[in-house]
Amino acid sequence: MSENRRTRHRSRRHRLLALLHLARRELGMDEATYRSWLQQQTGHPSAALCTEEELEAALQVLRKRGGGRASDLSPQARLIRALWAELYRMGGVRNPSLGALRRFVRRMTGLADERALSTHQASRVIEALKAWRNRLRKKQNPEPDSQS
Repeated sequence: MSENRRTRHRSRRHRLLALLHLARRELGMDEATYRSWLQQQTGHPSAALCTEEELEAALQVLRKRGGGRASDLSPQARLIRALWAELYRMGGVRNPSLGALRRFVRRMTGLADERALSTHQASRVIEALKAWRNRLRKKQNPEPDSQS
């Protein structure tokens, strides 16, 4: 196999693995559930052991269940998800799952899916998430008193 073809093969495999794990997270599957499901689908307890064909088939099943569609998202929906993930990393969100995000979006807008928001609704959610992030930043890095 030529070096170019080997690199292309590796990058395709890595892309499939990344998409599979993205879909798993979007569906809120914990590690044990995911491994059990993967074993049933492919006969392997780990995606690393799967062939490209098995990875593609598993990904298609998860996509039918609603996962792994990040590429179908509008820029605003992607930003909402990115802000939610950032809030989780900062400790502001306890549950990073897509379900938890959608419950937050529903409380703000009445719609349970960030993909279905109007531009105005998405902007409101984005601004609320940014404000939350800014409050966390201030809390984590309080400015020293400037009384000199």
